[in-house]
Amino acid sequence: MNSRVFYPGVSDRTKAKPVVVNDKATSASYDFEAQSLPVVPIPIVLDEIAESSRYSWHVLLEGEQGVEEDSRAGRSNLHLLYGVRGRAYRAELNGFPNDPLKDDYCRSEQKPFVALNGMAPVHLLAKCK
Repeated sequence: MNSRVFYPGVSDRTKAKPVVVNDKATSASYDFEAQSLPVVPIPIVLDEIAESSRYSWHVLLEGEQGVEEDSRAGRSNLHLLYGVRGRAYRAELNGFPNDPLKDDYCRSEQKPFVALNGMAPVHLLAKCK
């Protein structure tokens, strides 16, 4: 049984080196360091979400090519996104009112950062009008 898989550590499949996995024992090791993976976690901390039940909160992650992720924030203040190590991003918190006749839209400042292994959390604070 042979399967064709690609060794992690590259973000472009054309640059990946093929690894053939078969049912024969081998002395070669395919261990790798997790830190070499190109995708890293980006911890986002949502600071003091005022009146959180009145809004639907979304975390926006923008990269060089535009919006990379627009995800709904849960009830937790910690939100985990993923990006490519070494790339520049901007994060923003947006609050959409559940009752637009009663409440205004909320928005944080855009926070620029570079995605790195073990990076410090990006703190976002939304200001409502």
